[in-house]
Amino acid sequence: MPLRGDAIAIEELRALADSVLASTSAPATRLFIHRHVQRLPSDAAEIVAARHALRRTRLVREITDAQQRNGGWGRFHSRNTRTRRAVDTTEFAVRRLHALGLGSRSHALVRARAHCVALLAGQQPFPDPSERNDRWPTGWRLFAAATLALIAPRDRHAVRIASLWRDILEQTFADGRYDADREVAAHNALTGASVADTYLRLHNRYAIELLGSCSESIAPRTLAAYLDWLCGGTHLIYLDVALDAPPVNIDAWLSAWELVARYPDWHTRAQPLIAFLAANRTPVGLWDFGTRPRGSHVLPLANDWRDRRHRTADWSARVLRLLTAATLATPIQVG
Repeated sequence: MPLRGDAIAIEELRALADSVLASTSAPATRLFIHRHVQRLPSDAAEIVAARHALRRTRLVREITDAQQRNGGWGRFHSRNTRTRRAVDTTEFAVRRLHALGLGSRSHALVRARAHCVALLAGQQPFPDPSERNDRWPTGWRLFAAATLALIAPRDRHAVRIASLWRDILEQTFADGRYDADREVAAHNALTGASVADTYLRLHNRYAIELLGSCSESIAPRTLAAYLDWLCGGTHLIYLDVALDAPPVNIDAWLSAWELVARYPDWHTRAQPLIAFLAANRTPVGLWDFGTRPRGSHVLPLANDWRDRRHRTADWSARVLRLLTAATLATPIQVG
């Protein structure tokens, strides 16, 4: 399905990327544009220079300096409201470093990968308080595997959990549509978890994220039905948005689109995204959706948003990645 008339041509997107680069010296913003919009090779001089500068930024250092000896950042998924930390959870730290573009071979993410592996291999206890239900063993493994897959999607520990969720997906969509009863039965058989009306259903952000790391192994008919369901008004768990509805929380809505944009053929369902972004540009054709979103793992990319040019550059970089992938009919780059 071709994109309709409100799409933005790739030539204009590239010109806008040049405009963003001309407006900011922030290493993470520049790296974001070089990688995701210009799609330069990883050994390009611009990427090497930006990544080198990125490691010295406050945004990166405040996370890496808080990393603990075991490679984590304390609790993994659930915040400890009794303590005040610069970094709340391992999950958030990894997502943030990944979004900033630090790179999976960086010292911090190599250590974080080892921590996730140790948890999934049973070599370290999961650091969060246990839930007293039959969902918790499946839940915490999903959180850990989805986080590990951001760093190393082909790690065998991530692949093992992803394969389990792929089997649940296949059984749930066995007749070509979402079937809640089949989903419950699949979990009963494969995980022993009671998932009806809980966070463990297939439209939670972690399942979408993890399945996106192995989308090439999902049967095409199942994958198409899954994307149709996700993009057709389903309310996404943990993000609290629907992809086809105008956003109230723009950061969460973009995060949701960034998840489905990891799948092949996502662009054929991207019309709500493209139409909204085409209609909400600044007078110079860029994007600015306001002050720093609370709890965002993507923004800011620049150290300081007091200069509005940095804020506009960061929002625009994020939008341009999605629009470039949609226009070129490709998944967004992950990792």
